[in-house]
Amino acid sequence: MLGFPKVVIPDDWPPVMAVSGGLRRLREFADVQYFETLPGSEEQLVERIHKADVAINIRASSKFTEEVFRQCSRLRLVDRKS
Repeated sequence: MLGFPKVVIPDDWPPVMAVSGGLRRLREFADVQYFETLPGSEEQLVERIHKADVAINIRASSKFTEEVFRQCSRLRLVDRKS
């Protein structure tokens, strides 16, 4: 999706976005990568979001540490949904 921001939802467990209809709507405006499992480690979180412009953190399940931000220099916005 050329020109659309890369949005990653790294941690929708148990599913909230997928069942709300919000995910379908978001895909109209962004290149979305969706994970319905929790990342098992900080390294796995980085692996999931390192190419993202935006990360949507469901229920603050994932911890965005200084190291995560350092390794994800493309990231411009983190949104927390609870």
